[in-house]
Amino acid sequence: MREIVRLGIQGVRVSTFVGWREEERRILRPLLIDVELQVEYDGSGELAGTVDLEAVLCVVQNLEGKEFRLLEDLAAQVAGGVLSLSPLVRAARVRVSKPLPPVAAHLECEWAEVTRSRDGEGLSGAGGKRPT
Repeated sequence: MREIVRLGIQGVRVSTFVGWREEERRILRPLLIDVELQVEYDGSGELAGTVDLEAVLCVVQNLEGKEFRLLEDLAAQVAGGVLSLSPLVRAARVRVSKPLPPVAAHLECEWAEVTRSRDGEGLSGAGGKRPT
């Protein structure tokens, strides 16, 4: 019996050149990335019946040293990469946090979040139900 499970990785640290202004993109900045997946799991107890989180980690780590203007673009690239790993991945939610951004106000971080799914419905809760 197949069931929908949620898996994820949290707080993966990568450094990229990111920012709207050119002067921001000259500095390699640390980012924290969280990825939450909705996966169709076959209940086999085998890795082949789910998604290898190390493969998800590799998608994130491949961002190292790359340049982006917007956090949204970076998050969308990760979401697309994770969806392409396996047809078992039904949806991916990616949050990218930029600690201590160079803005006038003191902020702990700024972030962007992207959700992509195969069916266009977004991320559902475990068992296929929408989270409340």
